Formats: sequence, C-alpha cells, structure tokens
Amino acid sequence: MNVADISEGLVIPIIAIFCTIGLPMLIGLVAVLTKHQRSMAELLNKQSNVDEGVRSEIQSLERKVDEMRTILMDHAMSLDQNVEQLSRRVESIERASERKSV
Repeated sequence: MNVADISEGLVIPIIAIFCTIGLPMLIGLVAVLTKHQRSMAELLNKQSNVDEGVRSEIQSLERKVDEMRTILMDHAMSLDQNVEQLSRRVESIERASERKSV
C-alpha cells in the first residue's frame, strides 16, 4: 500500500465532505460578505449625499462671509473719509476762529 493508493481511496470522501459541509459554508460566507459590501456601499452613498449638503452649506456661508467682508471694508472706508472731512472742517473752523481773535 503506497501513498497513491491511499490518496485514491480518500478523494471521493474528501469531495463528499467538502460538498456537504464546505460548500454550504462557502456559500454562506459569500452571502455574508456580499450583504456587508452592499451595506457599506449604502452607508458611503448616504455619507456622500450628506457631504454634498454640507459642502453646499459651507460654500453658502463662505459667500456670505465674503459679502460681509466687502460691506465692512466699504463702511470702514466711508468712516475714514468722514473722519477726514470732519478733521478738515475742524481745522478750517479753528483757523477762522484764530483769524477773528487776532
């Protein structure tokens, strides 16, 4: 009796054991993995939709901040111009008052 004779006699029982135990386990494992993959794809899709909403909200906020920055700069420049005008008027009034007192 050599190894070839022993292996020939074991081939059919090994195939039978694989078909009765291993094959159903393999099919079950593939089903679980497929279900998991589908669940992960759904989660990623939901997250992608949420990310798009968040991105659009962030872009809207960035536009509003830019608008506010522009308005603030316009007001700051206007205030600076008003201060300059008032300063010139005060100087003019001071000069006129000095001329009258002399």
